[in-house]
Amino acid sequence: MAKGISLPAIEAGELIFLNLPSHPGSGEDKQPPEPPSNVTKRLGTNQGVQGIEISWLPGRDNNWISFYEVLRDGKLIGKSAIGTFFFDYKGEARKRLDSRYEVRTVDGDGNRSTLVAARAATGDPETHRALGEFSGTQGGGQWRYEESVEDGEFREMRWDSGGYEGRWLGSGFAKIGRIWMQAGASSDVSRTFVVPAKGWLSISGEIRKDPSAENGRPAAARILHNSRQIWPASGWAEVAPHYEQKLPYRIDKLPAAAGDTIRFVLKHNGLNAADPVVWDPVIAVVP
Repeated sequence: MAKGISLPAIEAGELIFLNLPSHPGSGEDKQPPEPPSNVTKRLGTNQGVQGIEISWLPGRDNNWISFYEVLRDGKLIGKSAIGTFFFDYKGEARKRLDSRYEVRTVDGDGNRSTLVAARAATGDPETHRALGEFSGTQGGGQWRYEESVEDGEFREMRWDSGGYEGRWLGSGFAKIGRIWMQAGASSDVSRTFVVPAKGWLSISGEIRKDPSAENGRPAAARILHNSRQIWPASGWAEVAPHYEQKLPYRIDKLPAAAGDTIRFVLKHNGLNAADPVVWDPVIAVVP
């Protein structure tokens, strides 16, 4: 070792283990690791998206734990190499709480522990939020995107894939994005939630002008349950012309039936100009 170790070539990504004879992948470890414990599953929310949270206490190994594998109904859906948590969010994840989730430990030589089934734990109520459920499909995540021209009936807007994540377009400057809305000169716009099942709704959030629209002009908003106005009590709520001035709202224990609509409406402004408002409503549904 007086002259060190000379290697003729090293490929990108290669690892060099010094004084570690039982290094990962050596093949010397023949003993399976111990399984994780206290594995649970619950409905959880992350960045406005609901899914199934899987958590557990660490397993053990005589040498090295590389990662944990998470299975749903017998199929591998993911790995966790850092921490003891996995979030299943893809597709209709919130409807999968009754699925069989299992977790196992994997050591450095690929030995696997026995599977441990997750038990159900108390989770979040069913929650819908514009931030996490915005999509290019009408009805996706229970949300629809509509406009009402000159106080007429609400009608569907059309999807446009432009911008950095797409938006819904209506007449003139009428647009709806992930957490922003912009009324047209003569058209109100509505981010519309379709109630999935009979229950009680809790509706909350805040409205403010977008930083790009600090032009001294206020905006006007209201919330409708089907055709009945539920906020404010009458007329339109004024959204202050500055981003720092928030307009909060909260509606609790609103009874609703499957198929009912909750419309978050921004009033037309008489302008053929960009004037967006930030509005990211949250709706909790309790049976």
